[in-house]
Amino acid sequence: MLINLLFNGIVIGSIYTLTSLGFVFAYRSTGAFNFFHGELYMLGAFLGFVLHGFFNLPLAICLPLAILITGLSGIVVERVAIRSLIWAPHYHVIIATSALGLVIRSSVLLYTKGQAKLFPQYLPSKDLSFLGLQFRPQKVLIILMTVCLVLLLAIFLRSTRIGKAMRAIVSNMKAASLMGINASWMQMLTFGLASLLGAMAGVLAAPLFIVDAYMGLFMTFKIFCVSVLGGLNSTIGPIVAGYLLGIAENLIGGYISTDYQDILSFAIVIFVLLVRPTGILGKASSPKV
Repeated sequence: MLINLLFNGIVIGSIYTLTSLGFVFAYRSTGAFNFFHGELYMLGAFLGFVLHGFFNLPLAICLPLAILITGLSGIVVERVAIRSLIWAPHYHVIIATSALGLVIRSSVLLYTKGQAKLFPQYLPSKDLSFLGLQFRPQKVLIILMTVCLVLLLAIFLRSTRIGKAMRAIVSNMKAASLMGINASWMQMLTFGLASLLGAMAGVLAAPLFIVDAYMGLFMTFKIFCVSVLGGLNSTIGPIVAGYLLGIAENLIGGYISTDYQDILSFAIVIFVLLVRPTGILGKASSPKV
């Protein structure tokens, strides 16, 4: 039982990691919380479902297309809701992105008439067994894709010119601008990259769950908890916190009750933040003179 709980916790943690990484990148590039980010997770899964079911496109085409469209929608959100409010108080951005999320959620509700949809399976859905571990190929794919994406992201940020510029903007936007980096352009690309990660998580997770309008709202709370738990000024923090929270939730659900799964996982987040307010790997910011 324990090995299955740990494995499923790693699967859920992988989903949390992909979505939270994008959220942290967006936050560090603008300094404001983007509460539309959870809807990108839902939008990626929903567009994949619509492109396959309504337009009858092959999954090999509709899934990458859904991820691409979601990435572009993140860029539109940055241009419309974030860029115009960049110098406004941060709660303006929170209200604007939350309102956009409500618009998307309501549109999906109208399309689906409030009914949850089953996402098409693109891998065999039959459970496999290995050394007492019960798993589906889709879960293995989620873990492998997360590891590959995180590694590719690290290589991109450290080894490419655009990636280094993104890191500079995320680290210190004013200093990067003074060095000649186009902050506006880099912020747009950062939001696009963050949106792609969210959409990828949605497409990977959708075959395991149902697709409905509220899956993004639920993920928004999880993303926020993971990001704060890991540390909002840490890149590695969301990875560590995502897997810790995913494993903790599954252990709580397996050994205590699924009824207390979310309550106790949130309690863990609160406890950690009481002990370490900056998060597990976050660093306290100090004023510069």
